[in-house]
Amino acid sequence: MKPFQLLCFALASTALAHADVRVVRGPGSQFNEIQDAVNAAVDGDLLLIRAGSYAPVLIDGKALSLCADGAVNVTITGGLTIQNTSAIQVNVVSGIRVNGVQSAALQLFSDLGPVRIQDCVFTGADGAFAPQWSADGWPGAWVEGSTGVSFAKCTLQGGGGASCIPQIVYMGNGGDGVYARGSRIAFTSCVLHGSGGGGCQEVGDSNGGQGGCGLLADGGVYSAAGSTLLGGSGGSGADPGGFHSGGCGGVGGDGARLLNANTVGYWIDNSMSGAPGGTSFNPSCPFQSPAGVPINVQSGAISTPLSGLARKFHVQQPIREQSAATLEFRGQPGDKVYLVEGNDTRLFFLSLASHGISLVRTPVLSSSIPLGVIPPNGLLQIQRPQGDLVPGLQHRQRFAQGILVDAAGQSFLTDVQAMELLDSAY
Repeated sequence: MKPFQLLCFALASTALAHADVRVVRGPGSQFNEIQDAVNAAVDGDLLLIRAGSYAPVLIDGKALSLCADGAVNVTITGGLTIQNTSAIQVNVVSGIRVNGVQSAALQLFSDLGPVRIQDCVFTGADGAFAPQWSADGWPGAWVEGSTGVSFAKCTLQGGGGASCIPQIVYMGNGGDGVYARGSRIAFTSCVLHGSGGGGCQEVGDSNGGQGGCGLLADGGVYSAAGSTLLGGSGGSGADPGGFHSGGCGGVGGDGARLLNANTVGYWIDNSMSGAPGGTSFNPSCPFQSPAGVPINVQSGAISTPLSGLARKFHVQQPIREQSAATLEFRGQPGDKVYLVEGNDTRLFFLSLASHGISLVRTPVLSSSIPLGVIPPNGLLQIQRPQGDLVPGLQHRQRFAQGILVDAAGQSFLTDVQAMELLDSAY
């Protein structure tokens, strides 16, 4: 049996019953703030969030789905934190924009259960000298001690390092797109962008801030497919004058930086680049500080490129019963398209044979009948009718991941999608 056949499972199976749908703002809502809905929710609840700006959100030891109601602008200002989940607790975040304020935009701490994030934008806070001293920019996402995280079609942008101001001749480092420690993360169709270090046009001796990395990884396993990882530019050094000899430019950020022997990276079909270093005004420094590099592998870290082109899968969320969900697959013309679907996403398994990370666990095998074939334009769209939910059930959650098989028989895993089916009353 070919490797991809081991991952082709039946599309129909019973779904886990979930508790309630909690509506935030708009018609039929019970809550005006996301945090209030989080406080009231129990494991398995879905928070259906209508357009608006919201206060910071903390999910502590719960398994919830935060889902924007379609293509609306849902913005959290001040950060989203998910922490302290057990191995059986799953959290999903879909269609939300988060801006950090004196913090990373997204913080995932000690999450032993899966966290599935799709169609989101996270922007870390810029460094500043007031209201408190925090000159370094913050990462778009800070992930620590979390063992099964995936990002699909997300943008993660670090905050800019603070530039010097009169009387404070000091510059901050740019924030990383993602800072991760001791975690396992899969990125597909994402942009990870480190921000620029702070510069200076004041007289002094301070060096420019270093540019942030697209991904700064300190221990753990990381994969990126069909994504863009960019470093941020280094800031310029302080000007010379009087008793001051001027500062050196900041070093440019790397696309990805793997820090030690406990850090492993796998890459397929990405655009990765470092950024230029800053300008120096101290004669003892090179005029232009060193630029970042696409992948900076340090102290025995392991970096493994995988061959081939990334394949992609997307479903707009949420889905209502009695409607048709549009499944979009992007690949190479002639690829056969298969789907893995199930209730259980407690899996993070590197499949070299399938060029990716397997993220959906299913209990039974099915025949290897494809859903379709990628046409010449590279996009296959499938309309999938949805039936009725079981009476009394407000919400059903399933997870799906595509497998595309090329003419040579090679299989390629796509990103995973959380598929949230709602009662038509919502």
